[in-house]
Amino acid sequence: LTPDDVLQFTPKFRRAHTDGIILRDIAAQSAFSVHYNLVGGTIASLAPQRPDLQPLLRQIFNFDVVSTTYMMTEAGHGCDARNLETIAVWQSDGSFILDTPTPAARKLMPPSAPLAAGIPRIALVLARLIVEGEDRGTRQGLPAPGAGRLLDFVLTAFDHVHLPSTAMLGDLARPSNMRDQYLTAIDRLSTGALIVSLWVIPFLKGAAFTVGRYSQRRTVQEGLQGERVPIISFRTQQLPIAHALAEVAVLAPFADWVIKQHKSHTIGPGLKHALSIILKVVFLQHGSESLKQLNERSGSRGMFPINGLAEMEV
Repeated sequence: LTPDDVLQFTPKFRRAHTDGIILRDIAAQSAFSVHYNLVGGTIASLAPQRPDLQPLLRQIFNFDVVSTTYMMTEAGHGCDARNLETIAVWQSDGSFILDTPTPAARKLMPPSAPLAAGIPRIALVLARLIVEGEDRGTRQGLPAPGAGRLLDFVLTAFDHVHLPSTAMLGDLARPSNMRDQYLTAIDRLSTGALIVSLWVIPFLKGAAFTVGRYSQRRTVQEGLQGERVPIISFRTQQLPIAHALAEVAVLAPFADWVIKQHKSHTIGPGLKHALSIILKVVFLQHGSESLKQLNERSGSRGMFPINGLAEMEV
């Protein structure tokens, strides 16, 4: 993937989130999405105006560093992330002090524990910019690289961490509209909600295939004296499989339409975010119900970890 693939939402970027290989390791796919979309996409959007970010951008897209840490959610602020408490205080020499003022301001996710073997890890931290005592809204910053283990969720706090002026992504000006500033700062989350929802497509395909093959092999006796027949011959077994495949046929073009709207320059960030949430709700509602039905049609074997059905449903 290249920065243009991520920013332009190319077919290659879309396929990276709908390919069946996702089923092999869902946790790895989660790390992949945060690395390239949230952190990589944010840096890529700013790099044309910030030549100093180009070396870091190359490191991210070469996977020379691990950037699975997009620190927005706090222990006390999830759905109300506009009320973040972490602060970045501007200093007269142009630098910043990054601080966690209360326990509720500790960053909760994604994973940020140190990585082994000296693998660099970077984090994109969302904090409130304070300039001469004035709150100037949510901004993004880049603390120095750390070390940690993939998908280890920990609470992260900052104790008056001194950062250079280049760590701030964006300017110091007070925004005319705080809401628009917030939506701009979390722009990649809108894309993130969209691409994570796309996982429902390979989930449904994989689950339908697994349950279909199981239904062909699993046999029961038909009547008191009848021969053994595969359970796929029963309508109750056929319907959930057919329904899941029909959903894939409808959800995939719906996703294509939403992606097209995301790429449009005539639609504002608020509407794009709304479309991502609508798609996420539709995908999750349909996907979770179908996966539940498919799991039930697979009997006790549906709970076997090797089949992955329970993991996909969760």
